[in-house]
Amino acid sequence: MRRKIVIERATRDDEPSLLDIGVRCFGSMGVSHRQLLYQITRAKGIVLVARVNGMVVGGIVCLTHAGWKRAHVYYLAVHPDWRRRHVGRRLLKAAINYAYSEGMVAVTLEVKKDNEPAFCLYRGSGFSIQKLLLDYYFFHDAYRMRAELFPNATRMVNGYSRGRRRLYPPRATGETR
Repeated sequence: MRRKIVIERATRDDEPSLLDIGVRCFGSMGVSHRQLLYQITRAKGIVLVARVNGMVVGGIVCLTHAGWKRAHVYYLAVHPDWRRRHVGRRLLKAAINYAYSEGMVAVTLEVKKDNEPAFCLYRGSGFSIQKLLLDYYFFHDAYRMRAELFPNATRMVNGYSRGRRRLYPPRATGETR
């Protein structure tokens, strides 16, 4: 039986579940109680959770800033028991849709170089490597990745285009990703 995954905005009540998932995924490198509470209640951007039967199984923090013209995925974590069930993909898509609705031209994130499942998720979602960051995560290298939300966003902002594939909005033929 397939269980329905519901993506919705996080509340203060979700903070303990998100912290627990963060510890399971990142150990001591996860976000702190204080950071997460700030991001849920005051930060510019959105914190989303994935629920199955009311239980939080994943979360994403996507920060925005009008001066940046881009959104930044600060945190994406899925409970180990719920991985490979498209929870992360659905959370990422919802965050990208939010960034698009806020007028952002791109979404950026960092991923540990040896985190192959996350790297594949991001590549499959249209992100490309911008830069290798040495010793970014406590002696672990990481990639900075970026996805363009508009086909000519890079040209409009930087004066040139790198030819990244367009993510959103869906094509006029009704095709969805």
